Amino acid sequence: EQVFVIDAHSNGWFDLPGVGGGENWAAIEEAVLAVTALYKERLDERERYKRETNRELDQWHFPRLTVVFDEANNAKDAFDRLYSGSRKHVNPWLLLTQILGSGARKVGVSVWLLAQSALVEDIGLSGAMRQNFTRFALDDSAIRQLIDRDERNTERKRAIYAALPGMDYPAAAIVKSEVYLLDRTGLDHVAPPTNSRRSAWDRW
Repeated sequence: EQVFVIDAHSNGWFDLPGVGGGENWAAIEEAVLAVTALYKERLDERERYKRETNRELDQWHFPRLTVVFDEANNAKDAFDRLYSGSRKHVNPWLLLTQILGSGARKVGVSVWLLAQSALVEDIGLSGAMRQNFTRFALDDSAIRQLIDRDERNTERKRAIYAALPGMDYPAAAIVKSEVYLLDRTGLDHVAPPTNSRRSAWDRW
């Protein structure tokens, strides 16, 4: 599948080209608008096919695109600042969040938002949107956010808190409205992929 990296700090992504390094918000805005344009094109094609055939497109009709957006919470804050006041244009962050809430996966687009928080509210989404995302927490603070916010079972919550201190590389995920601890042992020793530039998004 193709991969498109948007990263305000461009820390290196296995030789994939990244967009937006040095906090180049103009380039990041252009990248977000390119992703939203692709989504709309694919959605239009999907709707046209459904009207003409009364059937759904095959799930593999569109080539897969994974968008990796690092520092998502900082990007949201930066766009909020840039588009506050008298500027009349639509905030591109709002366009991106509309895509996330409208089913980008149905047209072959997956968006990974990497943020300092596991709370969807911190990236400008409503709390009701939490169930639309697979969320992973990769540090102690974010894991505790997930446990406190999303784990409803008091007994499970106590058990997770008891197990957490003994883990060298803790992580957590929400699976069917429950928090599960994950073990990342060894994942920092994965060999980098070869020829990763071949996966770069061909529309950029």
